Formats: sequence, structure tokens, C-alpha cells
Amino acid sequence: MTPHEYEILFGVQPAPGEPGIEWPSSAQNAPPPVTPFRVGRDTEQPAATPPPPPSTPRPRRKWRWSNFLRKYLLIAVALVALLFVANQTNDDSESSLAASPAKTQGDRLDGIVFGTVTNPPQSTTSTTPAAENQTGLNIEARAVSVEAVAAAREQLDDVRVVSEFTGFTDYVRDDYTGGGWPDSDGDCQSDRHEILIEESLVEPTLDADGCRVLSGLWIDAYDGTTYTEADQVTIDHFVPLAAAHRAGGWEWDIEQKRAFSSDIEFPASHAAVGSAVNQSKADRGPEEWRPPRETAWCWYAVDWVAVKSRWDLAFTEAEVDAVIEMLDTCEELVDSAVAPTIE
Repeated sequence: MTPHEYEILFGVQPAPGEPGIEWPSSAQNAPPPVTPFRVGRDTEQPAATPPPPPSTPRPRRKWRWSNFLRKYLLIAVALVALLFVANQTNDDSESSLAASPAKTQGDRLDGIVFGTVTNPPQSTTSTTPAAENQTGLNIEARAVSVEAVAAAREQLDDVRVVSEFTGFTDYVRDDYTGGGWPDSDGDCQSDRHEILIEESLVEPTLDADGCRVLSGLWIDAYDGTTYTEADQVTIDHFVPLAAAHRAGGWEWDIEQKRAFSSDIEFPASHAAVGSAVNQSKADRGPEEWRPPRETAWCWYAVDWVAVKSRWDLAFTEAEVDAVIEMLDTCEELVDSAVAPTIE
């Protein structure tokens, strides 16, 4: 066979001198032709990667005044709306504060309605007589509800009445107080400071430890004097301890005596007052002492009956007569629409 046929059959060129190959005479000693690429023997060339498409530049966004104005107009509208809402909330708070006495004198003297503190004093160094106080408090505007007066009259019908107190033992103040104001709830604030915080008509200022009250705003409900320093204020046991002792407290054990002295959960039990008026009251009952301001007689009588009834303390006949006389002054002070009710 010819070299060409051999190559077709075996896929390679025959070696020179291969037997059975008919070599042309002119090519007996010629090397086999070189095939630049042989199918099936050489590695196929990888397919050519197409060139990437020509990149086209991103068209620039056309700046427009309308977009700018729309964006910042929305921001401006949102700010105006927020300011309006904040101002409206503040107006509502002020109007509600002016419309109703949101805080009475610590909410402790039930049945009393105070005016609103519109301009509390900035000084904390003096007391102010009621006629000259500049706090904005209408200290004359106090009322007792019809229900509170009716409840006091009903309670008065059920109390124990004696001609005079007899048989009681000697009064020992430490039996009631333990030598000072206790800290009933263990929060470092004694019961005295708990009452000062509760009855202050403004947010009181405390010491660095938060245990003692330094200043605030208190109105002596007996004579209308305002106080701004805590050390000017005393805590009055509404029914004096000695008076309670004579009226039946002498029969209590130490635990019950101290419970009466620190009954701060019952609002009528205590009052933040000036030291002068507290000393003038001393341990006397309504048959011997009444608040200097006659407008205070009504709620004073109501709270006196409430405290004594709560602790089942007796009344003298003279005491009952004095209480009834003070309750009779309630008619011109009654305003059930705005006054709280003693429960």
C-alpha cells in the first residue's frame, strides 16, 4: 500500500523502510511529511471566548428643581407637624392643670380642694402669710363633698361618748413613736419625709442620697401659711397622740400604739403644718382648739371624726358638740362637683 493509504488506515505516517509500503522512487529516503495538526491525536484547541460587549456609560440623571423642592418640602411639613403636636400637648397639659386641682396638698387632706400652682415661689428661705402669698394658690377655695359630710355625721352617731376621759394611764410619747419617725417601708426615707414628699405641691428637692427632703412647697391647712423649706414644716398627728391615749389608746399594746402614730397610709392621719400652729394646738381636741381659719373648720371636723372612728376612739360630750358646730359650717363650702369624697 502507499504511504497515504497507510496513514488513512493507521492514522500515522509509516516509518521509512516499512515493509509492504510502496514508496515512490523519488521519496524512498525522504522523511514523512509533517502534519501541522492531526485529528484525534492532538488536544483540541479551546473555543475562542467572545469579546465582551462594549461598555456603555450610565446616563447621568438629570437634576431638577422639582425633585429638590419636593424632598425638602416634605421634611419641612414633617417638622411643622411635630412642632404643632408638641405645642398642642403642652397646651392640653396646662389647660387640664388649670381646669382641675391635679394635686391637692399631697392628696392627704381628703375633702379639700386647692387651687393650681401657677407660679410657685423660687425662694426657699421664708414663709409667706396666706394674705400675701404669691404662689397662685387659691387657698380659700376648699370644699368638702356632700358625701363626706354625711359620712362624718353618720359616724358621729355611732361613736362612743363619755362625759369625760377617766382611768387612763400616764402618757409616754416614746411608746407611740419609738423615739422618732420610723422608716415603715425600709426605703431610707422616714415616715416624716414620706409625708413631706406626698404633701408638697411641687416636686420636692431631696439630698444627694435621696433620703431626706430639703425643700418643696407646703401650705399649712390650718392658717394658710406657705413654706418652702422642709425644716420649717412639722408633721402634725391630726388626732394628737396624747389625745388618742386619753380616748382609749392607753389600752393598746406597743405595736398598736406605733401603728396609730405611723398610720401614713390613711391621708387624714397627718398634716404638714408650721411649728407655731402645731405648738398652739398641742394635744387639745376641737372642744378646746380649732384652726385659726374658719374655712378650715369643715374639713377639720370631717377628718377628726374619720380618724377617731378608724381607731375606735371615744369622744367626750363637749367634743361631739364642737364637732357638730364645725360640721354646720360645711354648707357654705360644699361643692360636690369638684370636691373629692372621703372614703
